[in-house]
Amino acid sequence: MPAQTHTLSGAVNLGSLATDGVYYANSSISLSGTLATGRQVTIYVSSGSVYISGSILYGAYGANIADIPRLTVLVEDGNISVARTVSEMRVFLRRWQRSER
Repeated sequence: MPAQTHTLSGAVNLGSLATDGVYYANSSISLSGTLATGRQVTIYVSSGSVYISGSILYGAYGANIADIPRLTVLVEDGNISVARTVSEMRVFLRRWQRSER
């Protein structure tokens, strides 16, 4: 596993993610907010669950493909759950058990 330069915990507003790259969480997190235009982010949760507490949206983008945000959330040995009030999610979600690798 590469060095963990970006770490997350608790409630995460996607608008606060200032750089592209991989973000790591070693415990449960909740996600919501708008990922900035052009931002390319992967969130890897190695021990814990992900709760989608609010809609997950992308910032405005035009014809330039590089401006389209991308959010990938990978959850190992945890669960993914979504609040009933969430109306939109623009995210690729994947979970697996360690024994499935």
